Amino acid sequence: MRILLPILMLLLVGRWSHSATPIHETHFVSPVKYKVRLAGSFGELRGRHFHAGLDIKSNRGSSGDSIFSAEEGYISRIRIQRAGYGKSVYINHPNGYTTVYAHLDRFNVELEEYIRQKQLEMRSYEVDILPEQGMFEVALGSHIAFLGNTGISFGPHLHFEIRETETDQAINPFLFGISAQDKVAPVISSVRITGLRPDFHKIYEYKVPVTGRKKKNLKPVSIEVPAWRAGIGIAAHDLIEGSHNKHGLYKLEMWVDDTLYYQVSYDRFSLKETHLIDAHTRFEVARKNYTTEVLCYRVPGNRLSIVQNDRQRGLISLYKDQWRKVKLIASDFSGNESTYEFQLKRAASFEPPATRMPNLKHGVMQEFTHKNLKVTFFPGSLARDIAFDIKSPAQDSTVSQFEIGDYNEPVLDGIRLSVKIPETLKSKREKLCLVRLSGGRPMDFGNELKNDSLITMVNDFGRYGIIADEKAPDINPVNFSRIAKGSHFKFRIRDNIQTSSAARAFTYNVWVDDQWIPCEFRSLSETLTIPLQGLTPGQHNLVIEARDAFDNLSRWSADFTK
Repeated sequence: MRILLPILMLLLVGRWSHSATPIHETHFVSPVKYKVRLAGSFGELRGRHFHAGLDIKSNRGSSGDSIFSAEEGYISRIRIQRAGYGKSVYINHPNGYTTVYAHLDRFNVELEEYIRQKQLEMRSYEVDILPEQGMFEVALGSHIAFLGNTGISFGPHLHFEIRETETDQAINPFLFGISAQDKVAPVISSVRITGLRPDFHKIYEYKVPVTGRKKKNLKPVSIEVPAWRAGIGIAAHDLIEGSHNKHGLYKLEMWVDDTLYYQVSYDRFSLKETHLIDAHTRFEVARKNYTTEVLCYRVPGNRLSIVQNDRQRGLISLYKDQWRKVKLIASDFSGNESTYEFQLKRAASFEPPATRMPNLKHGVMQEFTHKNLKVTFFPGSLARDIAFDIKSPAQDSTVSQFEIGDYNEPVLDGIRLSVKIPETLKSKREKLCLVRLSGGRPMDFGNELKNDSLITMVNDFGRYGIIADEKAPDINPVNFSRIAKGSHFKFRIRDNIQTSSAARAFTYNVWVDDQWIPCEFRSLSETLTIPLQGLTPGQHNLVIEARDAFDNLSRWSADFTK
């Protein structure tokens, strides 16, 4: 027995500790038992992040489809969030990969019972559980959960990912054979030609016009650009049979005079680099028009691994006596392609651009001070060199609001703001919060109170300021009735300050007859759901409390009869 035990341990460790198996040797299967129809593909440009998996549509158009393990393994993580992935399960596999199943409606019976016990122990609906290896082993095809619409989700679907366990890189599930039939070529919807300075700021811009009865065809053009170099931007999407959604491309190429100048392939990426999407796209266009254009050139802050080729950083040198022939190719995973070709040369004569002196450099750590505000830039904060300024409304040496930088300029790795608290606000220092004030409700990115200063990390330029939060979250009934008739009550809980993932959101608790119960809160709709199925007939008492990060507490209570 003493000999067998070490052997068994070595076998177990060897089974789970090796690096990832080559993709072509894996045996993953679809996590659903019906024909895969996609609502979203891998690598799609989703606002300010890349989509890290596949969105598989419901077979019935509603929640409840069964979800199965794509390979053998063990459940390594169970997470329930009010936002993000909602209800999700992570499975580690002996082949060196991890699969993720997100936006679930509920789990199988065994997991449901386990999770409820953990919620009761922690007195929290939101949990992040790491079960010990071997506690929940699964075979290929084991039933684990049901498709849903939890977290930040806008319709019933399964978000499915395959990650390399050791590196946490997200990998395109298409590479493993989990895909949908696709015979439709991508669509190139717009092309933008930009004359660029050496610092990657524009001095000229031309958007290729569309023609045809439905304005869907790009007009062939030969353009004389008043600049020494040009950069190309493209908006394109893929179409897949059985889906009306606009999907992401698999590959994008730019050829100049039959030479590959720029190539992007959406095979895999690190989850730690997904925020660099703002250096991969035309940021100011997305801000103004809510459309996404991919840059076919690499700005200094673009460190993305998906860029496979960037000859001359993708910049096209222009000559007044030579046309440069440019060809753009947009491809999907099935090999369907769309192309667009045009010509460029430098204008024979043009006014030189006005001298521009950026005062902040990409790639170095810098500090900028204005009155009682200090802004710290890190080497990866900027996409390019910029002209930076801070404005404040008052002439006093200490103020509580600032206009920081240009809202249409991206911030990549974040910048640190440190504001010395004005004397007029020091009496409320425990309630003070440094927030973004531009764009709706104030946004808290997480604050540190250090001596007499508030410190936070932010990923946007804009208007920021110090406010005192002395208001408790609002609790309002949506369908509460003194005579309970349905399966649940719904309430809306809304705080006066929004919170990012780095900040502490308000906490909430629900008691029925003095017994704490776990209840789902969904950030997207700001809705709290209180289940009534397990209650006995008769009179009951309901109490709801919500407390924000600054200890402001609200309480709602009432009696009801079931």
